[in-house]
Amino acid sequence: MRIAQIGPRIDDESSGVGLAVRMLCDEMVKRGNAVELHLIEPVHECVRNGKYSVHSYHPWPVAGKFGFAPKAMSGLRAACGRSDILHSNSLWLYVNQIPATAIQHTNCKLIISSHGMLSSWALARSSIFKKVLWGVGQHKTLLRAACLHATSQFEYREIRNVGLRSPVAVIPYGVEMPPEIQWSQDGKLRRLLFLSRIHPKKGVDALLKCWSILQSKHADWELAIVGPDDGGYRDQYKSLASSSGLQRVSFHDAVHGKEKIERFSSSELYVLPTHSENFAFTVAESLSCGVPVITTTGAPWQGLVEHRCGWWIDMSVEALTDCLDKAMRLSSEELRDMGARGRQWMQRDFAWPTVAGKMLTTYEWVLHGGNRPEWIQID
Repeated sequence: MRIAQIGPRIDDESSGVGLAVRMLCDEMVKRGNAVELHLIEPVHECVRNGKYSVHSYHPWPVAGKFGFAPKAMSGLRAACGRSDILHSNSLWLYVNQIPATAIQHTNCKLIISSHGMLSSWALARSSIFKKVLWGVGQHKTLLRAACLHATSQFEYREIRNVGLRSPVAVIPYGVEMPPEIQWSQDGKLRRLLFLSRIHPKKGVDALLKCWSILQSKHADWELAIVGPDDGGYRDQYKSLASSSGLQRVSFHDAVHGKEKIERFSSSELYVLPTHSENFAFTVAESLSCGVPVITTTGAPWQGLVEHRCGWWIDMSVEALTDCLDKAMRLSSEELRDMGARGRQWMQRDFAWPTVAGKMLTTYEWVLHGGNRPEWIQID
């Protein structure tokens, strides 16, 4: 199969959509497909790995937020002429606006992954800008998709809530399974880990309020906050921690690859008190490393309860404080047992070969019809 992927900006090695697109391309190449990736510059060197062709487009500086790159239209038209599938990841950038035009007069079929960008929380951010783009081309492009992609039932409902009626393939992100690791406490304190973007959406302020209540009750625990500063909030949260007299709280830069695995393996518990997620990639990463998770109902991880590998709670300081208190009272052995169950779950249902296989089957169904795969919903 000949597949053209449109990715978001991939200017670092971060998790989330960029990593998901890279891993999906890798798996599709392994299965003998011809893959090309189209991106707005800048493009991180991790993408130029020789496994697939990369086409990058330089945006006009005056339209940097929108990513307007004039050469993208001709590049995507040419890609559609030689491809069976055009798969657009994310919304709102210029390259995500034009696929409906690019596929015209070709046999190429369009797939769109919204990656959480149709949630009410996401639509409320820069709402005027998005309403304009919706009218200019984003809605038209979504309507032309032969199939949409959601990473969870939560996201599936978000897609339906904005009136889109195309078939939707509900396929989670995959996770790269690290070798089975031995938990290692690299200090005298037990560690609670937050690892994500430092941004209000992720609930860092709520976590710090909880810590102010719990720090004296759990003197054998420390809190590590790890991740990229998204919008200058790191200093704000550092000041909050200092002014609140918080103890045993540390802030760290983003980590990738082996360093990220080491962060997880030296922690006993992972917490993500998020307001809204279509997937929450770091939850899967934590479980793949055998670390149990606390997250909120703003993320589609109710399976944490079903698989007995974490907690899925309401987003409030009270609920988070109560849950953290109970979790940190558990022994290291009890938490490791929970983490082991989570790793088994990830290996079975979320490993990249499984996820890529479902996506390729979806492409085949779009191209050739036949029996509808069970994960594609049409209601």
